[in-house]
Amino acid sequence: MGLKGTLSALEIGTLRQRSQEAIRQKAKRGAYSSTIPAGDVRCSDGGLEKDPDAQVRASLELVLRKFWELGSARQVCLWCRQEGLRVPQKAWDQRGAFTELAVPTPSLILSILPHPIYAGAYTFGRTHRRTILVEGRKRQITEPRHHPAEWTVFIPNHHDS
Repeated sequence: MGLKGTLSALEIGTLRQRSQEAIRQKAKRGAYSSTIPAGDVRCSDGGLEKDPDAQVRASLELVLRKFWELGSARQVCLWCRQEGLRVPQKAWDQRGAFTELAVPTPSLILSILPHPIYAGAYTFGRTHRRTILVEGRKRQITEPRHHPAEWTVFIPNHHDS
């Protein structure tokens, strides 16, 4: 490969490590976010605030309140369908990400319920990726970290919930 190729490969690894560390440092300050769930938007200063659409905010609050009342994501989904309510979800097109109201499904309800952002908390590192060898091939496994103590960053009361 030669000396130039070896140095180039070394520099690529160094740049990747530096960029990953920069992301971790930004996350520790509560300033890094890759995706924002439905119901929150990024404001001009880079922080988070509630969606300006009152219907989106009201439907999210209703889903969370009904979960406490009914105790099951499936029951919340059935109740929303029975009442003809739509639930906000994140969608993407050529212009970028936006929030749309959709017919509730159990998976959509389950994507809303456990998300700490709805409680006003900032999190980073809720999953952990590790590499294993399976039959001589490298495989990436992503494992959820269930408890806030295991997350890389957990800042309660980071923004208004």
